[in-house]
Amino acid sequence: MTVDELEEQLRDLDRTEMVIHVSTETRRFSKPVTIISGLKISDTEVWALLTSLKKWLATGGTWKNGKMILQGDKQENVITFLTEHGYKVT
Repeated sequence: MTVDELEEQLRDLDRTEMVIHVSTETRRFSKPVTIISGLKISDTEVWALLTSLKKWLATGGTWKNGKMILQGDKQENVITFLTEHGYKVT
């Protein structure tokens, strides 16, 4: 087993151990946003995941204070996306 294979297996283990919370809030001007918290991955992985999510959902978003903030009420779609990618979502 190579080092890369071992690192990939550890990342997969971390994904299933992490508990991610997905919620919706209403912000300025009664606009809904979807908030994803509980991600314990590197900054590189966060930005890659955020980019993938934004493309898949066709929406804008950012990473602030340890939380992903996506424009719109996308809670069900985010849960589907993260579950398909091996994350445990509540």
